[in-house]
Amino acid sequence: MLRILRTIVPTLLLVSVAAAQNPASPARPSGAVTPGSYTLEIAFGGGILEGLLTVPAAKDSATLVLMVGGHQSPVQQTKRLGNQLVLDSNTPSQKIHYELLFEGETVKGAFTFGENEGTLTGRRRAPGK
Repeated sequence: MLRILRTIVPTLLLVSVAAAQNPASPARPSGAVTPGSYTLEIAFGGGILEGLLTVPAAKDSATLVLMVGGHQSPVQQTKRLGNQLVLDSNTPSQKIHYELLFEGETVKGAFTFGENEGTLTGRRRAPGK
């Protein structure tokens, strides 16, 4: 019995150490923005507009793209901290400001367009869709 335990215990330790070093799917750090495409519902002016937000990885050379009502919004990412993104107009004559908060696969936020304010909610699309 003691010989069996001497064989099994080291084997179990090796397996558990290997599993800890090579997780099947790496977990995203808590409080991070998950890259991908997010379908949005944008509440503005008494109605709801559909939108699509495409967020690249933090160090990716791709740029963030926000589509609202089928048109690309003239915004750029101006701040990224933890699970927050701030977007501002890339056209000085337009006042557009978004503050987005990401929680896992969802996003919510508020924005200002000119003198008007609105809110948005969204969910990350499954990769490949």
